[in-house]
Amino acid sequence: MPNVGSDQGGQPGPNALNGIGAGTGGTGGGTNAPGSTGTSGAVLVFLDLGSSPSAPGSVTATPNSSTGAAQVSFSTVSAYPSVSSYSATCSSSDGGATRSASGLSSPISVANLTRGKNYVCSVAATNDLGSASASSSSFLMPGAPQNTTPPSFTGTAGFPAFKSPPEVLTGNPGVWNTFGLPDDTYAYLWQSQAGCAGGRTPASRLPNNQLNFTITANDVNNCLRLQVTGSNASNPSWGSNVAVSASSLQVTTQPAFTAQSPPVIADVGYFSGYSFAASGNRITYSIDNSAPLTGLPPGMSINGTTGALTGTPNPGTAGPWTYAVIATNASGTVSSTPKLLTVSDSVVDRLVITEQPVGGRSRLAAL
Repeated sequence: MPNVGSDQGGQPGPNALNGIGAGTGGTGGGTNAPGSTGTSGAVLVFLDLGSSPSAPGSVTATPNSSTGAAQVSFSTVSAYPSVSSYSATCSSSDGGATRSASGLSSPISVANLTRGKNYVCSVAATNDLGSASASSSSFLMPGAPQNTTPPSFTGTAGFPAFKSPPEVLTGNPGVWNTFGLPDDTYAYLWQSQAGCAGGRTPASRLPNNQLNFTITANDVNNCLRLQVTGSNASNPSWGSNVAVSASSLQVTTQPAFTAQSPPVIADVGYFSGYSFAASGNRITYSIDNSAPLTGLPPGMSINGTTGALTGTPNPGTAGPWTYAVIATNASGTVSSTPKLLTVSDSVVDRLVITEQPVGGRSRLAAL
């Protein structure tokens, strides 16, 4: 055995490995083996203490629509010390419950995931020295139908009106993901918001749970929207998902003038101003100049949104002008009574001045 020192009649010394150290033992004079030293030294020992495992590979999660569980598959890893357990954890990004399960091999089933929620599952390999993990791609846990395109309604949709014949809003439930499961079912609720502000209440209709909606006088001044609730009739424990349409504008009614007494005189270059007004919501104003009406004098017009008369008569427009104002919305049209506006050219034709002269004698001066 090369590089091992010993004394004659003795045993190899404890530090005689690899030519380091001197032999001990018998009584004779021992000699060190070639390459050794004659003095004691430290022992160099090389031990494999191991390390934490690497992360599992190829992590995939497959949801089971029948059980509500995800089967998490992965590639196992070799490590020293050996892996003592694998732990699979499925976490949701949109409110689903976090669930975990452990095992010694692939796959691991993680149960009771929240249906209709998005999940990512990770697998951690663990031994005495640590752990490492890897994650799956995101997936959707099948369950109650989930809305992907909001409900909507047509008709005058964004511009609903109370009128005759009654207007019917035709509802569209939107697009729903059923995850390939049968027995999806939907409930419909029309909601009303008084004055288009504050909370919403069910819009009372008989029969209820109808996709279409007939506007009545009760809906005037309110905003409407359609709410759809999706569930699975065979699995009510899966819960439900709710989606709503965009809200309509205020429901209109036939316009009615509330202010239609404008000034009856104006001058070239001057008008005191006036605003017509009508109830009924979302009114558009215009001038009726159909015969025998003449319309407003050139230089003047009406603001279609506010009903305000704007501008001033142009030069050369002196004389009488007749017009009416038309108020229009989705429920109908109404005209004001005819109006007369007399325009002066502001030129004084004759000025008469009465002056009391000194001495009490009156005098009339005409210019």
